[in-house]
Amino acid sequence: MKNLGISDFEKEYLLELASEYKQIANTKENKSKIQNWYDINDLKPNTRPLFMNHYWPTAMNELFPVDYYKCTSKVALEYEKYFKTRLFYIKELGDDNVVEPVVTANFGYGLEPFGGLPSKKIIRSASDDGTGAYELGQIIINPEDISLIKDPILKYNREAALEIFEQTKEIFEPMLTVIKRASIWGTKLGDQFTWFRGMEQSYIDMIDDPEWVHELLTVIADKYEKALNLLVDNGLWGNYDLSNPLSTSSGLRYATGIKDYKDVKDGDYFNDRIPLSQSWAESIAEAFTCVSSDMHEEFSYMYDKKLCERFKYLNIGCCEVLGHKIDLIRKFGNARKISISEWNNYELAAKNIGRDFVYSYKPAGVPFLGENLDKAAVEREIRGVLEAVKKHNCNAELVLNIGGTLGLNAHKKVREWSELTRKLVDEYYN
Repeated sequence: MKNLGISDFEKEYLLELASEYKQIANTKENKSKIQNWYDINDLKPNTRPLFMNHYWPTAMNELFPVDYYKCTSKVALEYEKYFKTRLFYIKELGDDNVVEPVVTANFGYGLEPFGGLPSKKIIRSASDDGTGAYELGQIIINPEDISLIKDPILKYNREAALEIFEQTKEIFEPMLTVIKRASIWGTKLGDQFTWFRGMEQSYIDMIDDPEWVHELLTVIADKYEKALNLLVDNGLWGNYDLSNPLSTSSGLRYATGIKDYKDVKDGDYFNDRIPLSQSWAESIAEAFTCVSSDMHEEFSYMYDKKLCERFKYLNIGCCEVLGHKIDLIRKFGNARKISISEWNNYELAAKNIGRDFVYSYKPAGVPFLGENLDKAAVEREIRGVLEAVKKHNCNAELVLNIGGTLGLNAHKKVREWSELTRKLVDEYYN
């Protein structure tokens, strides 16, 4: 399908957005912000904290309902949302998001990490619309059920992907450089174990039958590694655009030794490959917040370390509470960012992190739930974080990651949060 099914009107409009996108990418302010991200992630001393917004679809749909967009075809609408989201963060909220003069060719592939076996069994109430809390049902019930976990399956049509890549170039180049779709990867071994066994049963297993837990984790780790190798071997691994967040919990990817689009000298982005040794990995185990440090290491980090040692840097954590477990993270030779969620003791986390890692703070979403932003709560929270990281000279970032609703007056709230956060950062780091 020529031009990815995008109409002439949609192409013209997308190029208008792309032009504005490129203009911002080339500004001194944008380039200065990029250097600030390098300084933070390279652990350069005396840096000031950076902050950014990052919203999931529910929140973005509240900010920008369907009738806000001009494009109607699926592909064009996807690009319009992408450009407008990034422009909104930078132009309207004035945070530390940045852009690069690139755009991805969004060709698809499918990866079944367990050979067709579902990774989760989600049980919802009959009245749930798909956005509420849910129960995890068991998939691996009996010890012999481990045999149900098969080798990963990659579904990828390289010829079709190349056609999409070339058509994307016809639309956006030379305005923007077209690069491959990003593939990201993280070890969620501990969480996957709980998804297979159900949350409650998992905690019982770790106490009553640790040997069997290790048997299951060994199989999960094997399939994770094989899935990663499939991405690497087929040229699907990596992210050439370092302006994309590392994950839902952390900031941007800029760091010395990480490959980006400028490092592809011949411009052959479709055939180029990013080595794992020039990439970020992630380790997440949210279900392990309530277990001891010893169990966290035994049933998660021991496996994560082996899988992540091939990467340049490692981002650890999401919503789990890690401020009192920093000694465990020091055992990773390549750990660089640590996600500090709102439930941490700010001071303890900053003291334990010090100058050794990036203190990646994840602000609370609760102040957004009322009719108006709870500014007093936001100020208490951000002041507490800034006082802690300044006292202990931490390299820090604040990433407002809203996965759920912004509630009423969404635009007003996000602007007020950004204005207040910028004001407080300026106050503490004048």
